[in-house]
Amino acid sequence: MATTISDLKKYWVDIPSTVRYFLVKAVLCFLIWKAVYHLYIKPNRLLDVPLTVQTASNTQQALALIYPEKQFTYKEVITHNKADFFGISIMANGKKVISILDPCNGLELYILYILFIICLPSNWKRMLLFICLGIVGIYSLNIARCVVLGMLNINRSLYVDFAHHYLFTMVVYIAIFAGWALYINKTTLNETD
Repeated sequence: MATTISDLKKYWVDIPSTVRYFLVKAVLCFLIWKAVYHLYIKPNRLLDVPLTVQTASNTQQALALIYPEKQFTYKEVITHNKADFFGISIMANGKKVISILDPCNGLELYILYILFIICLPSNWKRMLLFICLGIVGIYSLNIARCVVLGMLNINRSLYVDFAHHYLFTMVVYIAIFAGWALYINKTTLNETD
């Protein structure tokens, strides 16, 4: 049984108008972001390099507080194609503890969180408040993630890969979802008052 264009149109019309509006707005915002990012921001390294440097710097500072007996430094990571990723390796007494590359800086998480908030109806003050708090929360969580991964590497833990690929991914997405849920819940409560 094949689905026809008229069936798809019927399904689309059956979706509540507020949900349709959200979906259209979300897809448009996502496409605009990806176009601007890949055509201008990424080639000019406008956001990734400063964010990666700041993430590495804060991670290094936190590790230095936790391990005052170690000498922490960092150096730029040379990737096979420097145009793809910028990165910094944090070293403890000359040994690599953790490398923070552009995909580790959290930029995509910030954008995902912000786009969802923007696509929901709300007043601008509330929207800006949740965006600012969300960015601070995601940034702090990302620094904590990098620090714990560094600590696991220093202690030669077998759990580094599990923590990096599964545990922290789950924790970060649960935190983002919780921020969205709080935003949606408060928006719904405010609209019914």
